[in-house]
Amino acid sequence: MKNGTEIVEGPLVSIIIPCYNHEKYIEECFKSLLDQTYQNIELLIIDDCSQDGSVKVIENWIERLKTRFINVSFIKHSVNLGVVKSVNQVIPVCKGKYIKLLASDDMLFPGAVWDLVSYLEANAGCGMVYSTHVVCTVDEKYDVGNLKKKSVIKSPEITPNMTQALYENDFIIAPTVLIRKEVYDKIGLHDENLSMEDWEFWIRVSLYFQIGYLHRTTAAYRVVSGSLSRFTNDETGMKRLKSMIRNEFKVLDKKYKLFTTIGFIISLILVKYFEFVNLAASIAEFIFLL
Repeated sequence: MKNGTEIVEGPLVSIIIPCYNHEKYIEECFKSLLDQTYQNIELLIIDDCSQDGSVKVIENWIERLKTRFINVSFIKHSVNLGVVKSVNQVIPVCKGKYIKLLASDDMLFPGAVWDLVSYLEANAGCGMVYSTHVVCTVDEKYDVGNLKKKSVIKSPEITPNMTQALYENDFIIAPTVLIRKEVYDKIGLHDENLSMEDWEFWIRVSLYFQIGYLHRTTAAYRVVSGSLSRFTNDETGMKRLKSMIRNEFKVLDKKYKLFTTIGFIISLILVKYFEFVNLAASIAEFIFLL
């Protein structure tokens, strides 16, 4: 029961929101959460030692969030731990049957949690579910009408061999995902040695559980500069590309071992000697799939 009168139905969902230097975006994230049609939600907000005004923005929102959600926890770090360690520390204390990780610069559509929970409640064999999404720009504000006008991006459908499909391509977009907490009990937390921990985690889930796909748009994924998915043909861009390649091979090495070590060395040589980043990335990706 919330506010003394409203009856809360459905299993509890724990939404974890890690934040680092996102004072510009986190209010829009909060607005999208307040609009959720699903009621039984707890929020766990983590500020990972932000150097901007993120903490002040969060503190200004706390009371408003507490009037809407079952429970709201705000954890402030005195040192920067990184997103993976921050999330891993909070997952064990989540009380929900389901867990959702939501970056503080992303946004949800109003029916997101309701639709994702409904899917998992109806599909007991699925450990997690993902869905379609839209992409928003750096300066995009939370406006449902505008978000609905955007082109929907559909991820690949479930294949007979989801694990192999995921090894070949990381096509699951994190803000669209909802996970059963029991999945973490079975396979463990996110790998803190990887910067591409989501991809490796999806693969691990697929080894033990079915992964469902919902044909509805649940999230707006914000593309910001500095993302590993954005490369420029300069020293910074090359460093990002090499970091991406290094982490992709760490993931693949869990399956292919020596082959990926050799492939990684070849890829770095390509990155060093090819003039255009996109060409190097394409050839490196070809090597991954040999």
